[in-house]
Amino acid sequence: MALFTVVSPKRVEISHPILVIDNIDEKSYMPGAIVGDIDHIESHVTVDSPDDSPIDLLQQASGLSRQRIKFAMTQGAVWVTRGRNTQRLRRAKRALREGDELHLYYDATILAEIPAEPALLADVGGYSVWRKPYGLRSQGSKWGDHCTVVRWAERHLQPERPAFTVHRLDRAANGLMLVAHSKSMAANDRSWRCASRPVASTRFVVTSPSWDTP
Repeated sequence: MALFTVVSPKRVEISHPILVIDNIDEKSYMPGAIVGDIDHIESHVTVDSPDDSPIDLLQQASGLSRQRIKFAMTQGAVWVTRGRNTQRLRRAKRALREGDELHLYYDATILAEIPAEPALLADVGGYSVWRKPYGLRSQGSKWGDHCTVVRWAERHLQPERPAFTVHRLDRAANGLMLVAHSKSMAANDRSWRCASRPVASTRFVVTSPSWDTP
């Protein structure tokens, strides 16, 4: 089982296999070492056997409890790479294959965020329309996706179904978002927006001056 774990008090981007973090380079870095704050961990594991458990492998690599790793899974902070395909891993009992790579991006602050609640305006099965409030994200990152419109839709719509991003709004924006519920619908919606039919986007910015006026 090939693995390495990076723990840092800072939020950094790490390139594999060259590791540079807090002035510790790959020559002095030992896999499994702990550096800094355990609330920010990046772990990568190569699966040796299909009998391996994702939870067990990531627990051994990161030193985190099983409960924390399961929570990170539900929040979208665990990924699996198979060949050229990398996707989020949410189910602890998902079957693995030899050669799969597991990735854990654990940041306690990000995972503890509580998403602002969007308002469902329409649900027609293949897509839904939401009013995204300030603070809610259009899409996630490798550190999680629980504070996004699409993940909220997956968790709260009945019947449950997958959700896909069609377009984006800034985190600071409050506005309407279209969410597709199949890959084909998402592709059709994107094609429609790119066709000859113009779509107008109007934005209003509310500011509060912080300087003294004469």
